[in-house]
Amino acid sequence: MLDHPATIKRRCISVLLFSSLAPGFVWYFSTPTETLGHSLMTWLGVRFSGTIMAAVLPLFLTIVLFLGPLTLFYLDGVLKLYLEPKYWQANMKNLIWLRNHVVAPFSEEFIFRACMIPLLIPSVGAGTAVFLAPLFFGVAHFHHMVERVRNKHADLKTAFLQSLFQFSYTTV
Repeated sequence: MLDHPATIKRRCISVLLFSSLAPGFVWYFSTPTETLGHSLMTWLGVRFSGTIMAAVLPLFLTIVLFLGPLTLFYLDGVLKLYLEPKYWQANMKNLIWLRNHVVAPFSEEFIFRACMIPLLIPSVGAGTAVFLAPLFFGVAHFHHMVERVRNKHADLKTAFLQSLFQFSYTTV
């Protein structure tokens, strides 16, 4: 069961454990000439120069992208819900919400951008690495196919087609 609390806890612990070990793999498998003069954090793309622009510009672009739904939320009064402290307190105790809104986005960005890109760039170049990393991210979701078949939620063909669709939109 994907949303069973024990499954969510097990997966979150696995993801956080792997996320803590991944920088060591990046450092170990990178060549000394690539990392010369750079700290591990710099190599992973974590730096303080430009932090404000790196936070503000994507936030602004996301707001512009979602301006229509945000306007509807405001007009319908739903936006007030997000300003309520009780809403956030309740969600901080909800394992599904934490998995979907905190653990998954952090691990996806950290593993498939910060850790994978530095390993791909020396082999395939920056342009190719930018397009190749999302493919790995899409393939990483194929484990859902096995779960769908194993738990009898779908036959093999249906599970494959569902996973292929998920691969497509997670890659994009």
